[in-house]
Amino acid sequence: MGQLNDTHETFMAYLMDRSFLDSTIYFAGHNAMGLFGLRHQLDIHPLFSDFKPDEDLDSGQLIEFVNAIKDTGTHYLFVEAMVNPKAALTIQAELAKEDYELTLLELHSFHNLSTEDANNGITYIDIYKRNIANIKTALEG
Repeated sequence: MGQLNDTHETFMAYLMDRSFLDSTIYFAGHNAMGLFGLRHQLDIHPLFSDFKPDEDLDSGQLIEFVNAIKDTGTHYLFVEAMVNPKAALTIQAELAKEDYELTLLELHSFHNLSTEDANNGITYIDIYKRNIANIKTALEG
């Protein structure tokens, strides 16, 4: 528990020192990260509350997502670990047509572990640190 608390405290100090508290990050997945966001004083904003990341988007959803990304000026979109990011890839491809670069980053919700991670002895703290590294990438973008 000490390593987890130390990692959390270090991350919170990073967020405070760089005025990143209450920053918004966009998540193309289920709204399973609300408590993680609350704990870290981050607004993890799902694109839609009923969004299904592994399904095709209809044209209205695609237009809405693309406009939401451009309106916010973000160049990072988080996707769920272990879920095919089909919708996020479609959004990314559509934005690329307009020369708008969108990078997809993984945000792990801690509920499952891939076979590869399990075989490599990846722990909860490792996943937490991976999330932190990806969030830092987006915030520093």
